[in-house]
Amino acid sequence: MVSGGEQQQGHRARVFQQKNKEHKRGKHRTKGEIQQENKGRVSVTALTKKQKKEAKKLDKRHKANQLWQNKKDLVLAEKRHLGSRDGPPPP
Repeated sequence: MVSGGEQQQGHRARVFQQKNKEHKRGKHRTKGEIQQENKGRVSVTALTKKQKKEAKKLDKRHKANQLWQNKKDLVLAEKRHLGSRDGPPPP
C-alpha cells in the first residue's frame, strides 16, 4: 500500500470538535448532601420569646380543656351511679 520509506499519518483530532456542556448542579446543596454532612446529628433549637408565649398559651388552653373533660367525666359518672330520671338506679 505504501511504497518505500513513507509512513501513513494517523488520524488527528480536530480543534473544532463538538463539546457537550456539563450539567449545572446549582448553587444549593441537596437534602442528601446536608444529611451526609450532619451524619444524624440534629441541631439544638432555642425557643424565641414569641414561641415561648405561644407555648404557654397552648399549655393554658390544654389545661383548661383537661379540667373541663375531668368535670364532664365526674358528672357523667355521678349520673350513671344515681340512675336516670326515668329509670331506677343500677344495682
